[in-house]
Amino acid sequence: MSNSRYYFWVLAAAIIILGVGFTMKIPEITNISHAVAAHASNPWILVVAAISAFLLGNFRHYWIAVIVTGLVTAVCIHLFVNNGAFNTLDTFTTLYRTLAFICIVYLLNLVRLIFSRF
Repeated sequence: MSNSRYYFWVLAAAIIILGVGFTMKIPEITNISHAVAAHASNPWILVVAAISAFLLGNFRHYWIAVIVTGLVTAVCIHLFVNNGAFNTLDTFTTLYRTLAFICIVYLLNLVRLIFSRF
């Protein structure tokens, strides 16, 4: 199966899960999606995700590199942008920022894949 099919299957599964979660008002899905959407609008996450989506393209283990970059970005945003300390680092906020980072990278790769076909 080609790379584009994997991207579209993941997109279809995410749309179905989000649709069921918002239709049935499942708080585990709606709360996470609202938090990820709020963190995805952070310009620091957007810029670093856009840069890493194109710079990490030649790595063998691409998604592992993206996840590690997302975690490092989430911790750096907490420490330097929000002037936090390690003892105030929240696990869920870090995971939401990392998930927002991964979603942005995924969507940029999906757009790049779509435009490379034409």
